[in-house]
Amino acid sequence: MVIRQARPEDAQAIARIMIANWRATYAEQLSDDFLESLDPSLEAGRWEERMTRPAIAVLVAATDQVVGFVAAGPTFDRDLDPAASYQIYNLHVAEASRGLGVGQRLLRAAADAGRDLGATELCLWVVPENRHARHFYERAGLANDGTIQREPVGSGATLEEIRYRGPIGPVATG
Repeated sequence: MVIRQARPEDAQAIARIMIANWRATYAEQLSDDFLESLDPSLEAGRWEERMTRPAIAVLVAATDQVVGFVAAGPTFDRDLDPAASYQIYNLHVAEASRGLGVGQRLLRAAADAGRDLGATELCLWVVPENRHARHFYERAGLANDGTIQREPVGSGATLEEIRYRGPIGPVATG
């Protein structure tokens, strides 16, 4: 498996992984209608556009196909310094590739990208009910800092999220 910069031809795989994970993870928080309305072609177009933004790193984990991805860049959080805080916007691994260290490698690559830009901490938002993700980030040395937000996700739906933060250093792999 290699971790590399995403290319436009990866956009469809990224969209499929993201939508599958959203449908599995947010079934209790978002309506079936909203989750079923997620369109892989539309999402792929959004990912292609994100790949053109110089401030955003979109990296993929690939074998013979894309099995996971991470998107990261300077934080958008107004209470944090975007030069010091590097934010994980998305990190998703295909279900069949979970438990193989793919997420850890993607998180480490994102942390390295932030460190290379001079950032000293990672931050990200996670839905409180997503215990799998919370445990993953806690094992990596990030902690809930007590900040809560409601994030609009389309069609009037919102998700409550909590922020995790931690110093950029060697990302723990336990």
